Formats: sequence, structure tokens, C-alpha cells
Amino acid sequence: MFFEKNLGLAPIEPKKALEFCKRHHPDRYETFAKEIENDPTTLILDFENIISGLEKLPIYGSMMKLARTGKIEDDMEKSWLSFFSTHHQLRSHQYLNNLTELYEKQGRAKFEAYIELKWQLSGTEFMTEETITAFKRKWTVYRTPKKIIPLSDAPIVGTPHLQFVTIAPDTLITIEYHDASTGMGIEYRERIPPNIYNLFIRSIIQYATKGLAFYNQKDAQKCQELSAWRGRRRALRVN
Repeated sequence: MFFEKNLGLAPIEPKKALEFCKRHHPDRYETFAKEIENDPTTLILDFENIISGLEKLPIYGSMMKLARTGKIEDDMEKSWLSFFSTHHQLRSHQYLNNLTELYEKQGRAKFEAYIELKWQLSGTEFMTEETITAFKRKWTVYRTPKKIIPLSDAPIVGTPHLQFVTIAPDTLITIEYHDASTGMGIEYRERIPPNIYNLFIRSIIQYATKGLAFYNQKDAQKCQELSAWRGRRRALRVN
């Protein structure tokens, strides 16, 4: 739904490849330099394979099951959803664009950002603390009778006190940062309190860069009338 062409593709130019080798594998630099000299071809790194690999983990199976049933069955499913709430943002186009821009400002290539992110994702300790923290917090799963929850290219947003995790047009999770859970630590409700819903809408507007997808035209029009939406559109045009 929110697609950015060539986001996961990164050229590996010979000069940048040599710089990367010198930084991370200086002991192999001379040998690699000779190989580059014999074959100075620009290669393409396909990071989409890493993203596709993540989608095969139980993370997304648990998320899809929650979208179908509206229930989290046990601690294992909550664990995978905690992982989703912390790690899914790392594959968003906004995060990846910001990451590559940061590397480019440092004179480093896009492919370096992707390789080092892959290394981090391969580490068992990477973002483990954040995932455990999310698991221990109090969760509320809202399963609304009507499909009132907009879908966004930034499905996981929040404030310093509350995180919102969009699952489906009728399913939303809130995670309270400062309220520890007891037992499974999950409450189920059908109605989202107006103050929570309004905060969610403002938060998702603040982070969306490719728009919002509503289930019906009426809700979309209401959003377009909000000052927060108009302000966000102005900000995106300026940027």
C-alpha cells in the first residue's frame, strides 16, 4: 500500500567498496584492491531480501492472527508482537531513508548503512531491552465494531507515555510505558476513549509521510478537516 521504488537497492561502487573494506577488514584490503582492479564493476545490494526474511518469522504470523481474531493467546504471541512493536519501524521507508541520509552526510554509501543494519539485526542483543520492556508493559487491545483505524506508512507511533501499534482497520494496540503488566497484562475493549483516539490520530498524522488510508470516505474527510492534518501537509510540502 505504501511503496517506495528502489528503496531496498543500493549500488556498491568500487571506490566505496574499497573504503568499506579498509574500515572493516584492513587485513584483506590489498587482496580486495587487486580483485577490484581486475573487475571494477558496480554491484547492487538487494536489501529487500532481508526484509522478506523478517516477514517469514513468527512476528508477522502473530500479527496477522491478531488481525483475524482480535485475541493474543499466550506469552509467546505477546513476545512476538512486542518484537513487532519495536523492530517493524526499522524496515519503514522513513527510517531507512533517514539512516542512509545520515551515512551519506558522513561520506559513507547507502550500502554501508544496509550492511551494518543487517549485522545489528543478526545480533541477539540488538534492541532486546526495548522488546522486553514492551512485553512487560500494560497492553490494551481495541477491537472496534466499525473500521475506524486508518492505516499508515508509520503504523507504530506514540508519545512519551503511550505507544500505538496499528494492526488492522478495526484493531489497535496501546502500550503504556509507565504501567507494568500483571499476568498476561492485556485488556480487551471495543470502544476507544475519545481522548485516546484523538491522541492516536494526531500521532499518526505527525509521522505519516505518504498519507493515511481510511476504510470509508467519511472518516477520511473528517481527518482532512483537522488542523493537524493541514499542518502536516504544509510541512511535507516545505520539506
